[in-house]
Amino acid sequence: MGCLKLEHYLVVRPACRNTGSDKKQASMPFFYITRNGGFQYVYASNNPITMIDLDGMEGVKPDDIPQVVQPVDPKGGLGHSISQILPFTDSDGGEKVETEDDKKKITIDPGHGDHHDSNKQIDPGSVNGLDYEKDIVVQIANSVNKTLTDSGYSITMTRTGDKENAGEKLQWRIDAAEGTDIFVSIHVNASKNETAKGYEVYYKADKTGTDESKLLNAESKSLAQSIQDENTLFSDRGIKEGGSLGVLNKFNGVAVLVEAGFISNASDLDIMKTKAEQIGVEIARGIMNYLNKK
Repeated sequence: MGCLKLEHYLVVRPACRNTGSDKKQASMPFFYITRNGGFQYVYASNNPITMIDLDGMEGVKPDDIPQVVQPVDPKGGLGHSISQILPFTDSDGGEKVETEDDKKKITIDPGHGDHHDSNKQIDPGSVNGLDYEKDIVVQIANSVNKTLTDSGYSITMTRTGDKENAGEKLQWRIDAAEGTDIFVSIHVNASKNETAKGYEVYYKADKTGTDESKLLNAESKSLAQSIQDENTLFSDRGIKEGGSLGVLNKFNGVAVLVEAGFISNASDLDIMKTKAEQIGVEIARGIMNYLNKK
């Protein structure tokens, strides 16, 4: 029997352990579950699931961790959700799923909030009265970060507050994202027309014409659409090429920029101020949906 990959509300990784002479246990489905920052291997010979001792392979019923092994509805329940079960096999061959090293690393970039001049003036982004884009997007980004981290992804935040002595404009963000695969920059829009409103996502549109750039453009467009599709709070302005957005084209990977509503529009601003957490959760869902299709 092959191994299975089980994902739940916290973090789960596929795992097959070489159990030496114990071929019977080695053939059972394993689940590699992250709980409270620690890792545990468990397997199911039938019901109930039994936890494996990593050293002696001696099973104990996990009475103290029922929330880990209890099946729940995919939409929630008991604070957990089983979102996906995929086939996984051992070294004898067969279908594989991603390992810890394979899992995509993601940069979340709250726009603005940095300075580049001698008087240390922080770039506020767009402003409406006392509401600054730089602060709104950090709240949204924090929610994206939490949702993805809780789901097992490796996240880099370019900033979590105002960024002093940031370095070269835009480039410091790319430098912070080094070693990651996906770059998601979060902004809010603004217009002199106060009726302009809605949610849109820009995607990398590198015009160099290489095979690599074409692939990254296509993947970026796919990610943008996946994020756009999760928006339930704002009117839909669709996805757009971000050919002139240097922060996208400087990043050597899949890159998108989210414009989560118009700060200059009263109704959009109210959503930003009261539902920043939900905006972030929806962005994170879009990212995960994109990755789950890979």
